[in-house]
Amino acid sequence: MTSEAGASGPPQDLRLILHAGFHKTGTTTVQNCLRENQTLLSPHLRVFLRTDMVSLCEAARKWSASRAPTDFAVLQLECAEFIEALDPNDQRPVLLASEDLSGHMPGRHGLKDYGAAPQLMKCIQDTALEFHPDAFVRILFTTRSEQAWLQSCYVQHLRASPMTLEADEYAKQYAPSADLKRIVSLTQEAASRSEVFATALEAASSHRLGPFSALLPHLSLPAATADAVTPAPPANTRPDRDVLEQLLALNRSQQPYRQIHQKKQDLLRALRRSKRTPG
Repeated sequence: MTSEAGASGPPQDLRLILHAGFHKTGTTTVQNCLRENQTLLSPHLRVFLRTDMVSLCEAARKWSASRAPTDFAVLQLECAEFIEALDPNDQRPVLLASEDLSGHMPGRHGLKDYGAAPQLMKCIQDTALEFHPDAFVRILFTTRSEQAWLQSCYVQHLRASPMTLEADEYAKQYAPSADLKRIVSLTQEAASRSEVFATALEAASSHRLGPFSALLPHLSLPAATADAVTPAPPANTRPDRDVLEQLLALNRSQQPYRQIHQKKQDLLRALRRSKRTPG
């Protein structure tokens, strides 16, 4: 979601804000809120969601899995093309909002944690400073309690991958990946020329804007604009236990995965319709 309106004038220092994850910490709700309030926010903020930076996000995800020098070179190129394309005469801060900037979710492609995230953030920071030596870069993460995060990741894997582990097996095997505070700390070390902040999802839950409230202190919005933001409802809510059992059974079936995937999509689509239909 790029924003076209806004003040222009003499070039000034770039203000770059990254909301880079983590997965399953309210990021989709944040992005929906940004999308639904585009008209309100666009005079004050240039917003880029995943659909506005697909190549950059895909390069980040690919390198997170491969760690290959050639893929890192592609990542650097995508970063450079994105930063160079920003209008230097537009004085609004730039917000990049996608958890894919931190790479693949742990559990995909053999990844055990977000170990790539610190270097991904550093790459974006360094590229911004190469084109704008006086740029201000701020990196934002939303986190979540370890057990709740593992449970949410497990459900996501059931939905979108061939995951065949039971929930307790998954939680045990991937317990180290839930140490999100460690990744935040490593990012502070790697991207040392940026300001790095983390907000727990639980701390934002009581605010009227939910997870989006974690971004508010960093966006420099006028008070009246912040007060007028319309909240987005929680996204990707957890299905009932019986649905999870059906998803697991499908993943464990001997059918071709294309058929399994279609049946899972049909199941989740029917679930969404049932929640929209008054009982």
